[in-house]
Amino acid sequence: MATRDRLDASLVADLWFFRVAAGASNFTSAADRLGVSQSAVSQRIHRLESRLGISLFVRAERQLKLTYPGQLLFEAAEAGFDGIHDVVRRLNGVNTSDVVKVSCVPSLALEWLTPRLATFLTLHPDHNVAIFAETHDLDRTRMIGEAIDVAIRYGPERSWNASVVFRQTEGIFPVAAPSFIRRVADLTAKNEPVVLLHDTTPWERTTSPIAEWAYWIQARGQPWSMPTRDLHFNLAQLAYRSALEGVGVAMGRALIVGRYLREGRLVRALSDPPIESLGYDVMAQSSKPARHVSTFLAWLQDEMQKDPTKGH
Repeated sequence: MATRDRLDASLVADLWFFRVAAGASNFTSAADRLGVSQSAVSQRIHRLESRLGISLFVRAERQLKLTYPGQLLFEAAEAGFDGIHDVVRRLNGVNTSDVVKVSCVPSLALEWLTPRLATFLTLHPDHNVAIFAETHDLDRTRMIGEAIDVAIRYGPERSWNASVVFRQTEGIFPVAAPSFIRRVADLTAKNEPVVLLHDTTPWERTTSPIAEWAYWIQARGQPWSMPTRDLHFNLAQLAYRSALEGVGVAMGRALIVGRYLREGRLVRALSDPPIESLGYDVMAQSSKPARHVSTFLAWLQDEMQKDPTKGH
């Protein structure tokens, strides 16, 4: 066997670096996941390419793209390392407990998913669920490393390096407290501004602190003739809390604000129909999830498709 083809410790280590880099958007992101410097990742990839005598990446300005040989090697490395990881987990008894580990955006986790878990546990008493409220992007490599079975992320439709089980469209529309709606006429008469409440980071790498409102304005136009002013929060729940106190108008996500609408604590601020440019991507660590994970995913999809105005 030629030296460059021998599966020795050096090659295996470089393949691990390559596998992480191929699953990341750039060497900086790969370095963060590996806990090393960007130059260390670059050196490892260069050494691997020199040893194999092929180019693995096409270097774009801000993003890495695999060459055809690189794609073939990535698929083989991913299958090999994932297989080893699965066996190690079984040997350590990780899979002996039917715990579904779910990474979910905080707003959905707190306002929608957590209140429904009692129903799931009643239906499936032999299953357990662990919820982690998180916003960072996840790919399959990171899900495996963090032992996450299911990830739920919100935003515009995107490509994920993970198995997307389904995408649930989320209608968005302005909401406010009834007390605020009663004041709109006075604001109009005095030409005072309407306060728009923003979640500045509704999804990872948001390009604008008013992203959700920008989607609405692009589709429906400016909502009022009088001036507006902005109030920013880093979590949707804070914007909704401010709306509940009558401070201003928030961009409501149907699943999350459904409970407040049913209770009458929030109302639709405008008669325009919701826009449906955004949604939830539900991903699984494996394309063939374990039975308890598949059970949870089926229940989750059924719940998300129910009318949010009718409760659960």
